[in-house]
Amino acid sequence: MRSADPSARVVTLLEQLAQRLDCARDIAVDMQAQLVRGGTAEIEAGIARIETVAQEFKLLVEEYGRLPESAVRSEETAVARRALNRSAARIARSSAISGGLLERMIHISRRRLDLLNNAGEGTYLSNGRATEFDARGLRLKERV
Repeated sequence: MRSADPSARVVTLLEQLAQRLDCARDIAVDMQAQLVRGGTAEIEAGIARIETVAQEFKLLVEEYGRLPESAVRSEETAVARRALNRSAARIARSSAISGGLLERMIHISRRRLDLLNNAGEGTYLSNGRATEFDARGLRLKERV
């Protein structure tokens, strides 16, 4: 379905791109809630949905790239381009929140596991020596 007016096609593509970004953001927000609830099946379903939306977005971007420059830079497309920019800003904020939430949850989980491991082993062994420090997963930092 090709429109005779290239500017109209650009506006349609920009609107579709913005819709895909908004859809991805909505899925990400839902996945944040599932992370807190621990809904593994829902998280996996959300990942599949985001991958589908990402593929659709990629195809739309490729189609957008094939349009003539004169149509892409016309005055009629300015409103649609601003809407796309707003959608991109919303998903960027949502991604930052999601990343921060996930990082915090991992940090808390690791600290709780460390606390439980240390509490279960006790401070000293029966022979009076201190328990061995578990260095698995640690990285050395080189100081210059």
